[in-house]
Amino acid sequence: MATRYNEAGFRFAHMDGETPREIRAARVRAFAAGQLDGMTNCGLYSEGLDSPGVAVTVLLRPTQSLAMYLQMCGRALRPVYADGFDLSTAEAAAPQ
Repeated sequence: MATRYNEAGFRFAHMDGETPREIRAARVRAFAAGQLDGMTNCGLYSEGLDSPGVAVTVLLRPTQSLAMYLQMCGRALRPVYADGFDLSTAEAAAPQ
């Protein structure tokens, strides 16, 4: 999938269980810095990855587990707030 995205003009990287941890970490940092448009993975980030820049999740693996499905979708469901928003209040009001 990463190859197909790259062929379409996007900047993607793929990771799986055989990708060394330091390369995985570097690719996650590159994504967070906007140097990659996206990442594909096989069995690595179903849960436990918090990357606020995720806007879209494409699921290409089956699951019969609702919990696993929600974990996978959760990558793109975390709210992202602009700098200056006060998250210590219930309103999360923008600065004046």
